[in-house]
Amino acid sequence: MPSCFKTPTPCRTQRGEARRQRLLDVAAEVFMEQGYAGASVNEIVRRAGGSLSTLYRLFGNKLGLFEAMIAQRTEVVFAPFEVEGMWTDDLEATLLAYGRHIQSRLVEAHAVEIFRLVVSERGEDRERIQQFFHDAGPRRGQRLLADYLRTQVEKGRLRSLDCDMAACQFIDMTRAPFYYRLLFGHPPDEVERERALQQALSLFLQGARMLRESE
Repeated sequence: MPSCFKTPTPCRTQRGEARRQRLLDVAAEVFMEQGYAGASVNEIVRRAGGSLSTLYRLFGNKLGLFEAMIAQRTEVVFAPFEVEGMWTDDLEATLLAYGRHIQSRLVEAHAVEIFRLVVSERGEDRERIQQFFHDAGPRRGQRLLADYLRTQVEKGRLRSLDCDMAACQFIDMTRAPFYYRLLFGHPPDEVERERALQQALSLFLQGARMLRESE
């Protein structure tokens, strides 16, 4: 199903960019307070200032505004792993760096709030919202890791794997010990997160790494 996310009209001035960011920031507040279905673009404009015509010109409609908010926040999470040099042939160091980054973003309060909002949505746009969130967030993270694992398989450092599934399994192992408690308002401390990550890495590499001839 096509997305309603509208390619933003270029903000040619600093003032225009500030206006767009103000709408995104206020929209996030209103969506978190009232849910997607309950949120009103009139309320967003009232708080942010400006006009409805500006909002519609920049985002198309409420769904486009919501998707722009999600896109911006997920870009912050995954952009660092789409630059050259982040994925190296040091499997352990690369997976540790990726796992720590994902964990640190996962436990942020606004990330938990967005997940709860998306899962609880029951309005007519529910499927589109949930699909967009999945594609921009979890699926993007899985794709990045799966692409890296494929290169390691091709180089003979990992066994032949279903790399898409393996990426999901590694990510799930790094968060499984604490994720449901996190959603219920009990975030893990750094020690627990690191223990989960180290054990996930150990188990993953034991199963996925190519055996040496002497083993």
